[in-house]
Amino acid sequence: LSNLTQDALGLARTGEADPPLALGQPRRLPGQARPLQLRVSGLPSSPGSGPSTLRLTLDLGTVAAQGRTPREALQVALGPALTLLLRGALIELWVPPGWEREAREAVAGRTGVQVRPEPQEGQGEPE
Repeated sequence: LSNLTQDALGLARTGEADPPLALGQPRRLPGQARPLQLRVSGLPSSPGSGPSTLRLTLDLGTVAAQGRTPREALQVALGPALTLLLRGALIELWVPPGWEREAREAVAGRTGVQVRPEPQEGQGEPE
């Protein structure tokens, strides 16, 4: 085995290099890449304080979570999904009005997640 390795190394040193491959021009796919929009619903109208049990609905399904604070409950609920989704996409997390601060604190340190408030009734849909 060692002789084969030495022979291969000798050939690698003395052999001619292959010509570089022509890669061509980069191609753009039609359309525009946008962040994955993840909407949170099913939360109480305001975060409150103290221990919290949340049952929130994401576009992907329903998640139940508990925590000592609303922020911690959001972290428990969103953590696993965000960890998986951030591997392949940027995320816009749409939350009900009044939950922005808690949501930002819950996703702090996760680059690639942007928290946005859901529009009030009559203000139109998010883009």
